[in-house]
Amino acid sequence: MKTMFTFLVFIFLFETAQSQEIDATLSGNTSSEGLSVKNLSGSTLFRVNGLGNVGIGTTSPLDKLHIADPNQVYIRFSNTSSGVYSVWANHSLTPWIGTITANDFAIVTNFQFRLRVTSSGDVAIGTLTPAAMLDVNGTMNVSGEVSMTAMDVSFYAYNSVADVSGSTSSLKVEFDGVRHNDGSNYDATLDRFVAPVSGVYYFSAGVEFLNLTNGTRVLLSFYKGGIQHVRFAGGYANTSNDYQIFSGSAVIKLNAGEYIEVFAFLGSGIPNFNGSTNGTVTYFSGHRLY
Repeated sequence: MKTMFTFLVFIFLFETAQSQEIDATLSGNTSSEGLSVKNLSGSTLFRVNGLGNVGIGTTSPLDKLHIADPNQVYIRFSNTSSGVYSVWANHSLTPWIGTITANDFAIVTNFQFRLRVTSSGDVAIGTLTPAAMLDVNGTMNVSGEVSMTAMDVSFYAYNSVADVSGSTSSLKVEFDGVRHNDGSNYDATLDRFVAPVSGVYYFSAGVEFLNLTNGTRVLLSFYKGGIQHVRFAGGYANTSNDYQIFSGSAVIKLNAGEYIEVFAFLGSGIPNFNGSTNGTVTYFSGHRLY
């Protein structure tokens, strides 16, 4: 026979303890020779071939450890003291590695944490405590495009008709027309922009007034949450019964759900705003910076 097994069994008995060692020596060192452990029905539980490869669920292991199963394969590591369980799994068509308990998972090199996934799903690179879904502490090099749908926040609204907005000298400017509204965050009914996420935003606005009295003081302000936040334009009318535009811009930090409106103030008289169906005069626009 080309393959011959020689089993040397050594049993050592001591007064305080006993141990058993089994040596299995193969006559060859190829994948065809091997040592198999079977159950009572004759099915192979695992096999070690002459190359030193170990197969569980297969009699022809291709690597140092080869596990095969027609269904799902799990390798489980358990810490019985802490109750932490980690798993390598070949689950259906999606292999995965991680924990099955509410614990973080990390990738380590040189005994240092390089990437950490918290139990809540946040990913940290270069830090142990991510402050966002992805938190990178270090320099990133991106050779392709970065697509961030949360940055797709932009709008342009305008006043479509000339109108008198009310009966007092300080009033919110109406913008009933919309050219574009990426992200649908401008509310044309309430004439306000509502921040979808926390961030820093850029806003600009221009208001064309009708029939101002010469020397009338004009102020335009962005209101944040119904409270004056910043004056972005102002001056005095330099002629009477004419069209005059006041415009400006501001960078404003907003929390998710906070809103911005445009208010106008006249030193005397009632604001009368000009409008146009093509949106070229009284307008309000903005976008997210970061």
